[in-house]
Amino acid sequence: MRTYPSFALLALLTATACGSSPSPRDECRGCPQARGTPRLVGGSVTQSVAGGATQTLEVFDQRSADATHCAVSSGPTDVKDTGAPTTGDVWIACRSGAGGYSFRITGLGDPRAFAIGTHPLKLEQIVGTVCVPTAGASTCAECAIRLTSEVKATLVIEAAVGGVAPYPTLVTADYRRSYRIELETGLLGSSATPRTGDGVCATVRTKVTARFEETAADWRFDPNGPCPCAL
Repeated sequence: MRTYPSFALLALLTATACGSSPSPRDECRGCPQARGTPRLVGGSVTQSVAGGATQTLEVFDQRSADATHCAVSSGPTDVKDTGAPTTGDVWIACRSGAGGYSFRITGLGDPRAFAIGTHPLKLEQIVGTVCVPTAGASTCAECAIRLTSEVKATLVIEAAVGGVAPYPTLVTADYRRSYRIELETGLLGSSATPRTGDGVCATVRTKVTARFEETAADWRFDPNGPCPCAL
């Protein structure tokens, strides 16, 4: 059994590789790093779970969902003084009764390279999980969602001003990217055995729109950034 909220958003801040000294904890510093963090600026979710009534929920940028909001967040773009940028995923977590569901969208790429336009996403870029309420109101059984060809996901770049600058600034002073993620699933269901607990995996139908913005002010340079630490 799993206690809700099992769909609290995963921590998005992860250390990337660079030289470090042994440390007993994952707290060592000293790796210069520039980071750009997209801001959630709006959106909505229309959902039906387990055959229930259709609900329309707002979205907000926090790490847990409640009865009237879905939690949506986008991971940062991290750039070290050497190596390629590391880009984050988009997480969508929604609650339904004592259960809920989540989607992780991967491989969007570096926002600095975005150009205005519409870009369909592939099914393999999306991972979905649903947590079905069980006999106890505070527990649910977790199931993987089997995505079908009805699922449509799109990255729409609405504004693209400015671009890349030399390290460590990394973006021009007028830099701005405004974009949205659109996800429409149709009716998803699964007869798979739940990953945890007992029960039947629920159906999910959802339509998500989440808008993000990133400007030069959302980029920060830390000359004493985190480093991976030996245990």
